[in-house]
Amino acid sequence: MVTGGGPAGTCVPGDLENVPAGEPVLVRGAGRLLADLLAPLTVGRGGRFSRERGGELIYLPCGCEPFLYVGSQRGVPHHARPGYRLTGEARPRRFPDEGDARQATAKELAYAYYRELFTAHPARTRTTWAAFEPAFARAGQGGKEMRALVTRSVPRFADRLHLDRLERPLRGMRFGDLAGLQRWMHGYLAADLRRRADPGFSPDLALVRALEDARPRMAGDPWFEGLFGLLADGPSLSRQAELHALARAGIVTFIGAEPRIERDEDGWRASGPTVPGVTRARMLIEARHSQPGLPDARPEAEGTRLTAGEGDGPAPLPHRTGAVARAALSRLAGPPAHAAA
Repeated sequence: MVTGGGPAGTCVPGDLENVPAGEPVLVRGAGRLLADLLAPLTVGRGGRFSRERGGELIYLPCGCEPFLYVGSQRGVPHHARPGYRLTGEARPRRFPDEGDARQATAKELAYAYYRELFTAHPARTRTTWAAFEPAFARAGQGGKEMRALVTRSVPRFADRLHLDRLERPLRGMRFGDLAGLQRWMHGYLAADLRRRADPGFSPDLALVRALEDARPRMAGDPWFEGLFGLLADGPSLSRQAELHALARAGIVTFIGAEPRIERDEDGWRASGPTVPGVTRARMLIEARHSQPGLPDARPEAEGTRLTAGEGDGPAPLPHRTGAVARAALSRLAGPPAHAAA
């Protein structure tokens, strides 16, 4: 089943027509702006999505797409929005911050998550919510007592909430080459799609609802805004499936976390701790929020102009971006490709 795009092999001009076909392009940012960029650079140029007999979405390129090398502070895209409803006894609870609003908020998030787990999926726990709740309330967030409580009460690792792992899934991970990272990323995206489509993981939605509830009082906090964007402001399941298909087709390649992107005499170069080597490109797309401390977050306003330039200053392109919000495009000459160190 074809789900988008024009006839294969045709190039359709669009807002991002100045992005060259068939060349590597660096993209800094893996949040909602990345999702906005993908359609005009792929199906907008004539590629299309189709489903295999097993139902898996695949991408059929037209040959007019650029090759996007994507890096961000976390190194991973935002999680898809859950495609199910809560089935347990959803009820938020506030905890005193005692001078640390982040710790108190993290405990509120965990409370919402585990309340949904215990009340909607009691067969996956070793005790009752009535027994777990008071022990949870007494334990310090993230402390030894809390970890022991969760370990003995929730037997499956996949059912336990690890905010630190969610927030920085690539922390401490090193891959021997770019291909190894791609295999891990393809599995990461596939797992996200399965989990966000399975009502058995409705605690994830309870976590999203708790983030939404806490946002009015935590707005502007870099830690919270980053977590909110990652878990609660991601693409739809269908858009995430398209990203997964584009990655497996080789149109999107992930270069890891905390990339260092800089100009050199040949154009742009990116390197980072996740994989050895350097990725080079003649073009860089900034697909992230400009405010320091809020990596990969979605901007408040959309519909700004795409800009491109050489040398010191950007110059406006004669096209409006529409869905592509605040993406700054810079172009220099130089050789492409990722080279091992």
